[in-house]
Amino acid sequence: MLLDQPRRLKATVAATTYVELLSMSTGVTGPAIKSMGETNVNLRLIPNGTGQLDVTPGTAGTAARPDIVLGGDVDSGLFMSAANKLGISTGGTVRAEFSVTGIKVGGTADHAGTAGTGVISIFNATAPVGALTNGASLYTATGEMYTIDAAGNVTLQSPHSPDGDLIAFHYNATADRTRRIHLEKLLMELVRRDPSLARFVEDYDGKHHNGEV
Repeated sequence: MLLDQPRRLKATVAATTYVELLSMSTGVTGPAIKSMGETNVNLRLIPNGTGQLDVTPGTAGTAARPDIVLGGDVDSGLFMSAANKLGISTGGTVRAEFSVTGIKVGGTADHAGTAGTGVISIFNATAPVGALTNGASLYTATGEMYTIDAAGNVTLQSPHSPDGDLIAFHYNATADRTRRIHLEKLLMELVRRDPSLARFVEDYDGKHHNGEV
């Protein structure tokens, strides 16, 4: 080992597969930094001689082989999924992506129209079942958003029927019963029977996000 430049160490033995920088702090038994010559690792940081953070070669950068991994788990970690997009993978599958548009969970697609910014998108996955102690979950199934509370009750958060009308939909875990109420159709039937109720219904052409026209 020799000093190649004032701030760089260089190994001179061809057979050397790694270079260790040892910490002399009290209680430290292992290397603080290990520069690897292995296929899957270029740099390994080992804090206090336990655990490890690996920086993988530049040919990596996929969900199956992320750029930065922890504990030697080579198919789980951080990677650049595309320009300005930071992906997180576990088990070789992308689980989340951070980009200028926002956060995507369980997928990477953008909206067909405007991607927007500051958006949180959740893609279809396996729906949770049963109680969750002191917690609640948000998930997507068949393109619809749901919440499930600590008791296992499920409520649809994107409440529209296939024809676009407003509905209420929930699963009652105590009664083991699912109920769908066609609220908009019910309301319009009441208006048909009593036209004076029409003052409670306002229709506008086009899309309005903030409730104002």
